Amino acid sequence: MNGKMYRNFGVLFVKKNRKTKLQLARDLFKQTYSVDVSHIDGVKRNERWTQGILQSYARNICTTALTKTIYGDVKANHNIGESTFFEYINALEKLFIIDDIDAWSPAIRSKTAIQSSPKRNLIDPSIAVAAMGLSPDYFNRDFQTLGFLFESLCIRDLKICSSAMPTIEEIENELK
Repeated sequence: MNGKMYRNFGVLFVKKNRKTKLQLARDLFKQTYSVDVSHIDGVKRNERWTQGILQSYARNICTTALTKTIYGDVKANHNIGESTFFEYINALEKLFIIDDIDAWSPAIRSKTAIQSSPKRNLIDPSIAVAAMGLSPDYFNRDFQTLGFLFESLCIRDLKICSSAMPTIEEIENELK
C-alpha cells in the first residue's frame, strides 16, 4: 500500500463526524453483499439474497437461532433454494463476515453440551447495525438489541486479544 493510500485510509478512522463513522459500516455492508461475496470464489451471486442473509443474521445476532430459522427468514422475502442458501453462507464464512460461536460445555466429561446450537454472529457488530439500518438514537429505546450487539462486540474483542496468546500446544512444546 503506498503512503498516500495509507494516510487516506487512516483519516477515515479518526474523523469525528458521526455521519462519516456510520457511513463506514454501511459501506462495508454494501461492499460485502454487492462485490465481495461474488469475488471470494468467482461465483456471481444475487445481491438481494446476500443482503437478506446478512439482515437475518443481524436480527439474530448472538442468539441460538437455528439455520432453518435464518433460511425461513430469508425464504419469506426471496426465492432462494436451500442448497443455494448454504452456498451463500459458506461464501460469507470464507469472507470472515459470518463468525458463528460454537456450542460449548463447561465440563469435559459432560455427555451433552449445555448450549447445543451455535450462536449466530457477524465478525463485527457494526455490520449488523448497518444491515438493520439502525442509528445510535435507536438504542435509547431498544436495550435488548443493544445487549446482543454489546455481547457480539465483547466476543470480537476477546477473540482479538486471545489470538495473540499462545495455545496450550505451544506452551507444552516450549516446556519440553
